[in-house]
Amino acid sequence: MRPRLILLLGVILLGGCKKEGRPVITPYGVSITDGSVIEGNGGNVVIEFEVKTDATVFGTDKVTVWLTTVEGSAKSGTDFVARNNVEVSFAAGEQSKKFQVEIVEDTVQEPNETFSVVVNSVSANAKIVDGTATGTIQNDD
Repeated sequence: MRPRLILLLGVILLGGCKKEGRPVITPYGVSITDGSVIEGNGGNVVIEFEVKTDATVFGTDKVTVWLTTVEGSAKSGTDFVARNNVEVSFAAGEQSKKFQVEIVEDTVQEPNETFSVVVNSVSANAKIVDGTATGTIQNDD
């Protein structure tokens, strides 16, 4: 292969090149991790998910993600508080954010229950890498 072609392929495979002394990552990859919590019987309990980009956001870049909860065996209103199209933004220097969902506690004996959090949209400079997380509510009654 010719040296220029090899260089061009390397730039494409690595996701960019250097601009103003920093790597250009286009688009930023976005993912969300699973979460789990013990249900509890009183007080405030939240289940926490980590929303991440695959590279630290640079300079004046801003990455925005919109998240929504989806029922599974856990139902909104009786097991968790639904969240619809919630905006989470990453500014320069950020790579990770927490997304919390409030759990509705009870004293009912029941199996563990699950629901999902989905990345339903991202800003134009991002792409969804892993867009679904499972939230597990562990019964403690």
